[in-house]
Amino acid sequence: MILPVRAGLVLPLLRVAIFVFFLPTSCGSPDILVLSDQYWWETDVTVDVQQDLVSDARAEGTTIEFLSVDFPTDPGVLTRSVLEIDPGITLLSPLLSQFGIQLARQNADRRFVAFDLGLRNPLGAENLFTIGTDRSPAYMSAGALCRSFLDDPAHTALKVAAFFYAGGAERFAEREAFLNGIDGQSDGRVIIRSFPRLDAVGEINEAISGLKEEGIGLFFVSMSAMTQGVISNISSQMPSKIISEWSGGASRAAYGDRIVATIEEHWLHAVDGSIKSLNSDIMVETNLVSGPARGDEAWLDGL
Repeated sequence: MILPVRAGLVLPLLRVAIFVFFLPTSCGSPDILVLSDQYWWETDVTVDVQQDLVSDARAEGTTIEFLSVDFPTDPGVLTRSVLEIDPGITLLSPLLSQFGIQLARQNADRRFVAFDLGLRNPLGAENLFTIGTDRSPAYMSAGALCRSFLDDPAHTALKVAAFFYAGGAERFAEREAFLNGIDGQSDGRVIIRSFPRLDAVGEINEAISGLKEEGIGLFFVSMSAMTQGVISNISSQMPSKIISEWSGGASRAAYGDRIVATIEEHWLHAVDGSIKSLNSDIMVETNLVSGPARGDEAWLDGL
């Protein structure tokens, strides 16, 4: 069973100041403020990025501070946090990036870095710098891999199930890319489930349990911060193989016998490069890569 994300249980503001540990002589404003939602904050991926950013900052003598905000939130909370902490640059997590244009326009004397997947208005601001993201090609590759699974003569009695977090236009585009990749007549062998809310734990658990007798040989899981929980639930109920969006090294270690491929994003290079250069030409590199359970079956030859 998936444990609920801590939405509603997290304090509205969780401030984690770490710059004092590696720059004790500075008690002023940090050079970099990372404003994160609680979902991004809790993933293994983000923990890795945090640690790498801290290491880079320590090596360069810059100061960095992390602030977790319970999402959904009032943009005014973000503005007050920026004014209070007074950083040189503010990095917004993917979910909070949807407020990037508003924050930048209301605080024209401050600089912001945001992920373009969260920006709803194509008109930006001169003090807002975006990190490019386009995971659609990797999702199309994942769909094509699922098609290979279905076309394998050894799997004629099996089905593919795909779970998607439907939390915005970019997520919709990724789902469409996956469906394009799995192109072809499915004869009812492809089951798609979409969830607009990350805290719909009961609904997600019920959907997984309802597939136990459906002969699902392969799952594709793209559930944002809930991905690891969904993988855990599937693994406890069915022997199915899994392709998923990246949810951190812990998932690969715990469910290495199930995960045949993952969509991996190289966040650090893009985040670090965008903060240092303050331009909007840097993309997050995203690829579909082999997982620990990748075997020598014919349907995996294209991976």
